[in-house]
Amino acid sequence: MGVSTPSSRISALPSSLVSTLHSLGVPGYVKNRRRYTAVLPPAGPAWAGSLMGTALTAALLELHGFVAGARAMLLIAGVVTAIITIGWLVYRSPKFTPVVMPAWAMVSLGVVSLGSASSTILVGSLGDAVWWFHFWCCVIGGALGLVTCVVYLRQLITGRAGTPTFSWGLPLVTPMVTATAGMRFHDWLASTGADGAHGVWTTLILLLSMGAFLLTLLTAPVVFTRVYAYYLGPRSRRASQHRLEPMAAPTIWIPLGIVGQSMACAQLFGAATGWVRTGVVYGFIMCVVAIPVVLTAVVVHYQAALRGISYSPTWWASTFPVGALCLGVHWLSDSSGLAWLDQISVFLLVILLFHAGVATLGGTMAIIARMVRRVHAVASGRRR
Repeated sequence: MGVSTPSSRISALPSSLVSTLHSLGVPGYVKNRRRYTAVLPPAGPAWAGSLMGTALTAALLELHGFVAGARAMLLIAGVVTAIITIGWLVYRSPKFTPVVMPAWAMVSLGVVSLGSASSTILVGSLGDAVWWFHFWCCVIGGALGLVTCVVYLRQLITGRAGTPTFSWGLPLVTPMVTATAGMRFHDWLASTGADGAHGVWTTLILLLSMGAFLLTLLTAPVVFTRVYAYYLGPRSRRASQHRLEPMAAPTIWIPLGIVGQSMACAQLFGAATGWVRTGVVYGFIMCVVAIPVVLTAVVVHYQAALRGISYSPTWWASTFPVGALCLGVHWLSDSSGLAWLDQISVFLLVILLFHAGVATLGGTMAIIARMVRRVHAVASGRRR
């Protein structure tokens, strides 16, 4: 990825692979002929994808034994949280309106992910206190996520959500992410005691988590089928408006978030209810589903990236979904006892780190470029 357009001679992917996928309906891209200015919205919800990505990366580093890296990434996630919060308080952009629910859904996902990462990394240092931080992140992030999901579902049902886009799925995945975090708190609470009060609360959390899981499972696949049909169906070859814009290419990873998150959540449900084998079977089904989703995302995203797309917060859309699949495969390895699955999870973690590194580098370069332009404008006596 880069802020400026590379030479049109760059070949994005092996031609045989591209030709095969084009024959299956995977779209190509018109090579960019001009430079694009980076899209840098004010600090706030538009950047919450970076919080999602850094928080989940921190948790995965801890799960795979990279303790120092995990703590460093958690610190970065905390700084990002502060910047996003202060930025929104200052700029109040965007407003809390139905059309921008995907941005607010990312805030929900970021808050829940921060709580989960904290309980994963800091439980040895802070003990039970960090689990209550996890709990309140679930409550706050989950409530916000439910609102964004319900509000945006109405937009989708009434046809007021505009042109199909993969970001449609962001409000719909929030209940499932909250369900996963809720089940982790359920497991901790169940392990602390077996009295009546604990039994009531653990049962309530289990039922609410199952409801949230089903809400996503019943709505998101339908919506993503519509989006895939719009961009990868027969019409996408004949109508230019059915081509995914290069800048939106990273969002094609978002459906993978549903696949990976549902896989992870199913393992927790299986452990909590005794239906471990059912969770494992579901996990392997999702592994099969993940193959075409990943392949399509790699081809579409990497083609657009190598042919030149300007920087925007959408670059972070390639992080959280990969992390969700990484988490799902890791927990599936634990549930099934198959150690080789964890090696796949480590490989996915490497891809996640690559995507996060590229998004961070691209953002840093874009911000520096903007600052240089402003300094040059001031020095030359012009107003911007």
